[in-house]
Amino acid sequence: MNKIKSVLKNRYLRFAIVSIAYILWVIWLGGYWWFLGLIIIVDIYITRKVRWAFWKPKKDKKYNKVSKKTLEWTDAIIFAVIAASFIRLFFFEAFTIPTASMEKSMLRGDYLFVSKTAYGPRKPMTPISFPFVHHTMPLSKTKKSYSTIIQNPYERMKGRGIIKRDDVVVFNFPTGDTVCLEQQDRDYYDIIREMAHTMKDAETQYFPKPENRNKIKNKDFYLRLSYVLFHPQRNPQFHTQNLIKANALNLEKYDQAFYKSQNEKTDNDYAKIARQLVWDTYTVISRPIDKRENYIKRCVGIPGDTLQIKDGYLFVNGKQQQAYDGIQFNYELVTNGTPLSNETLNRMGIDSEDVYAGSSSKIHYLPLNNKNYNTFKKALFVTSVNRTLQFNGERNYRVFPHDEQYNWNEDWFGPLYVPQAGKTIAINTKNLPLYKRIIGYYEGNRLEVKDNQIFINGELTDSYTFKMNYYWLMGDNRHNSLDSRFWGFVPENHVVGKGSLIWFSRDKSEPFIKGIRWNRIFKKVK
Repeated sequence: MNKIKSVLKNRYLRFAIVSIAYILWVIWLGGYWWFLGLIIIVDIYITRKVRWAFWKPKKDKKYNKVSKKTLEWTDAIIFAVIAASFIRLFFFEAFTIPTASMEKSMLRGDYLFVSKTAYGPRKPMTPISFPFVHHTMPLSKTKKSYSTIIQNPYERMKGRGIIKRDDVVVFNFPTGDTVCLEQQDRDYYDIIREMAHTMKDAETQYFPKPENRNKIKNKDFYLRLSYVLFHPQRNPQFHTQNLIKANALNLEKYDQAFYKSQNEKTDNDYAKIARQLVWDTYTVISRPIDKRENYIKRCVGIPGDTLQIKDGYLFVNGKQQQAYDGIQFNYELVTNGTPLSNETLNRMGIDSEDVYAGSSSKIHYLPLNNKNYNTFKKALFVTSVNRTLQFNGERNYRVFPHDEQYNWNEDWFGPLYVPQAGKTIAINTKNLPLYKRIIGYYEGNRLEVKDNQIFINGELTDSYTFKMNYYWLMGDNRHNSLDSRFWGFVPENHVVGKGSLIWFSRDKSEPFIKGIRWNRIFKKVK
């Protein structure tokens, strides 16, 4: 044993092991100028000219007990932070399931490891940041934990494989580039769309005739509208009565220009007013790609695929997606009057928060997978159980591509081509809404439309060649998931890693011990 310890303490052996590991890491990284780091390794283990670990206790200096312990703990903490940060950056990272969008495959309260090596770790894009936190400092909801002084271009190291259909993928939220700090749980662009739609709907009801909508409205109209837009339940601490009254005055002010012009408001006008209202009300910030919110969904479309959703079912390249246990839809369940007990829901693994009452005590709306659907269908107290679907052609303004040319919704969607790097497609004013964010934002081009003609970087064009691969990701809980159907494609530079292993799981509605889901611990993510 002493001989083994003596060998392990040999500085030349330690130098060889560390040097080999470092060389392999540099080759994997692909940044060969990092080989200069070998000079430091040589000095640490062989020449020892520079005291690199300046915080460590000096061997030739005496310390009192407290000082020595403090320096030893400092050394241990610094090593732990560096080692853990290295592992988190290049190998795997812990992640928590916050919502029900992936149930029944992933449950709220699941804690999992995300493999960075599955698709290759992404090189740090925002390298200056506080360790172990994502985008916000601990004990704060608004203080950012990173600096954008240095921003590196996207590069990905070699991984063990590529993204495949049905992989569970963790990624940075694509439309999380802009965030309202007081409403971080909501998509900034969706807030604007919802406000614009609400304003248009309110004016349509107030003035059924379009030619009357630019007439002066009374103050009560603006106060009621402001209350709907900034309902206190959405943010009780921020959406105060004073804020609602102030924004009622803002809404009245924004209308003044239209009173003078007498022009009828277009959808773009409502969107401009909504955007101005958001910026006047909230603290709006931008976030770099790798500091945007982490999401987890299932990849259902890879580059080159054509997707379509018909009657709620997904078709990829003309073939229906293979059925699996985790996928579920919303159903209307009608009973004979027997209450739907929590015991029944718990036994079937249904979260009571996902169950909504209907127009009578007999009607319930809830998400069911195929197994639970068959169980309820056979139950004696159930009169009927039917899937709830939107009608074909019934446009949902929140659904991608958010354009009146496309009457799509969650259950009737597409067909839609998923862009592949190097692939060229024809573009026109009909299909441009599908790809304009890719062309103009993700791939950094200047996109303009003049007189129904498309200009990219100042040149008239009728085609476009994609620079990156894109993916289409959806939640398994199809009617309770905000996914690509709402915000579109996920670029390859937003991909974080692959969900690999559930290391802990707990139902947070239960006491700690009782809430532990022992059957899910160390379960592989599928």
